[in-house]
Amino acid sequence: FEVYPQVTVQGLSAINVVRPVADINEADIDTMIQRLREQRATFVDADRAAQNGDQVVIDFVGTRDGEAFQGGSAADSKLVLGSGSMIPGFEDGLVGAVKGEERVLALTCPADYHSEELKGQAVQFAVTVKAVQTKQLPEVNEEFIKTFSPKDPSMENFRVEIRQNMERELKNAVKNRVKKQVMDGVLEQNSVEAPKALIDSEIDRQRRQMVQQFGGGANFDYRTLPAELFETQATRAVKLALLLGELIKERQIKADSTRVRSAIEELAQPYENPEQVVSWYYENEQVLQQVEAMVLEDQVVDVILEQAQLNDQTMSYEEAVRPANQEQGED
Repeated sequence: FEVYPQVTVQGLSAINVVRPVADINEADIDTMIQRLREQRATFVDADRAAQNGDQVVIDFVGTRDGEAFQGGSAADSKLVLGSGSMIPGFEDGLVGAVKGEERVLALTCPADYHSEELKGQAVQFAVTVKAVQTKQLPEVNEEFIKTFSPKDPSMENFRVEIRQNMERELKNAVKNRVKKQVMDGVLEQNSVEAPKALIDSEIDRQRRQMVQQFGGGANFDYRTLPAELFETQATRAVKLALLLGELIKERQIKADSTRVRSAIEELAQPYENPEQVVSWYYENEQVLQQVEAMVLEDQVVDVILEQAQLNDQTMSYEEAVRPANQEQGED
């Protein structure tokens, strides 16, 4: 049988945390409006050669050693050049093509290609270009704004609402960055054995969560998902639960009801009837407990930050909301 580990928490003053500090300016709002336009872009036929950013409508047949392979053919397929949707070289090979042109692309499947038989193999694609289409962005007019702000489609209100959404995104991004650094620091400063029974339980929880997230259905057996996929993340979660649980016990921390209320009101804010959403949270014990657990974790982070080395770093909005792993160039 396994023995529940003795847990002590130390080294909090040695944790270094960098907290982003950013402002949202009018140029940031302009950039966000441009992204919203890009999301609602349409493609119209163009009487010219295809360029990166254009959409082409194509038929293609993929072959290896003259034989068609499974999954390598399609008709009336829409492909945005430069999107990276196809294997390396495919999209580049269609730049400059015109409607009605046929091209044969000699390519090599990447080493991580989804088909085991084709990994690293030389293939050919016979492609017929049926249309070249250019991207057309919608005008920022009342009709466009109505899709986001139906009650008040004025430009002034539109920019106010965009700023509010960006402020929420910035607040969450900063909070998540700080929390990740705190959690990483707690693990670095404290060595704790994670009991296998707890890891297995957490693996099962993450399996079930994945099935629910991707709509596996009631008939899908979550236990068929390989445990190895979840082991690293589950081990980390168990170790953190043990360490944070000890801190909660030592400091006798309880979820602050005022912060719970604020968190629920913030979650309800984007909905049309926030008051109804707030009532729903308080009427459903399970979801209320989830919010209380989230607030309790935030309070533990605050306790750790009181002892940690906290340094503010000024950066742009884009830098602040960018996931930390992207900023460091990691996959």
